[in-house]
Amino acid sequence: MLIEQTEREILDPYWGNNLKTQIICKFKFANGGIATAAVSKTEEGNPDWDAIFEKFTIEQIDENTTDKIKSRDEIVLKNQIDDQKRIENMRRESLFLAKTDAFELDLVRTSKNTALKSKLRKAATPLEVMIFATMIAIENYQQITAQQNEQ
Repeated sequence: MLIEQTEREILDPYWGNNLKTQIICKFKFANGGIATAAVSKTEEGNPDWDAIFEKFTIEQIDENTTDKIKSRDEIVLKNQIDDQKRIENMRRESLFLAKTDAFELDLVRTSKNTALKSKLRKAATPLEVMIFATMIAIENYQQITAQQNEQ
């Protein structure tokens, strides 16, 4: 059963391909329902295609297409920026946790080498954290072992 064209409104048509042989649009029906449809011109003719061009010009469809592309590009860029922020936050959190874990080690916590501990606090990567924590732990272990051997 075909729906009479008076029972619906055509909204937001834009080109569905670069050849301009397909239009994506929304049909808003009298009952409030909205459906997104891909409409193509056929050799036999397509009343939906004709109805779109009765209401919209090629220039309006071109403009809607440009707006859709711009909107999509803005969303893609925003998602990329959000992803970069999320990655940077995860990197910072990982670095913070690495430093916290390092300072929880007895051989690091009890060390009196403030210069190396300062470098550990200022470490910019997890690898630097591991290096400085290892240096502190080895030095402190050697000092503790030397003190025990003296006794």
